[in-house]
Amino acid sequence: MNKLKHRNFLFLVFSTIPFIVWAISVGNLLDFFVLKYPPGQFIYLFSKLLGLYAFYFMTLQLILGLQGRRSQYFTYHPLVGAATALTVIGHFTTFIWAASLRTNHLVIDTLVPTFSHGFYKSAISYGAIAGYVLSIVIVAGILQRKWHFFKMLHKLAWVVAILGWVHSFAIGTETRSSIIMVFYISLLGLALLAFASKYQSSIPILRSKKPSSS
Repeated sequence: MNKLKHRNFLFLVFSTIPFIVWAISVGNLLDFFVLKYPPGQFIYLFSKLLGLYAFYFMTLQLILGLQGRRSQYFTYHPLVGAATALTVIGHFTTFIWAASLRTNHLVIDTLVPTFSHGFYKSAISYGAIAGYVLSIVIVAGILQRKWHFFKMLHKLAWVVAILGWVHSFAIGTETRSSIIMVFYISLLGLALLAFASKYQSSIPILRSKKPSSS
């Protein structure tokens, strides 16, 4: 029981990291109650917070999946999966809400991926595609115990993570802040380390060489 409480405490503590990163990147939050900002600005910043959490939970989910059921932390896999889905949906919804307030019309076309309307729209499209692929990953995760095909589909989670990282990096407004850049690169590095650790024997450059007998 004490170990479980300790793990839960660590989980909660580490889950504050995206909020801390967001708060530092935003600056003085009290300014929103004093200064005048464009319509939907605070909702847009809240969407940004949800985006940071989505990327955080997505990376954590990948690491838990790589560790497998033998890990004592694998029990968090369903919880983190649900948190990933909710924060992605929240990120999409609040972004559309904020953009609609700013333009005075419903910006629903954001959900339709296109790469022929400029760099910014393309960057958003990466995120939209990631959201659609994530829905496949979630369904596959639920059904993977019944059919092996869905177990293979569940591995598309890596595609979601890559698209999410490209979306966040390409959007521009996310990577202007050095602390957010460090946040993204650190999570990407942790995911790659977990991947290398699991598939070390399959990657020639990472194979440990046995000492030659003299």
